[in-house]
Amino acid sequence: LQPADPLADALWKSVILLGPILFATTLWVHLGALLSRLVTRPRTQRWINWTFALLLVVSTVVPFL
Repeated sequence: LQPADPLADALWKSVILLGPILFATTLWVHLGALLSRLVTRPRTQRWINWTFALLLVVSTVVPFL
């Protein structure tokens, strides 16, 4: 099905998705700030960084499998 007005359709979808995107981004930033205050040891910070990097790679690759 093709929308009657593709531009209006794209704008409407953008407006609808803006709320969850802003919520997720805000939550991610606040949790990251909290985590950085709680974790003060450089070795633990490195471990957390590598873990999140690995999770990012896995979450990017898995949908293509």
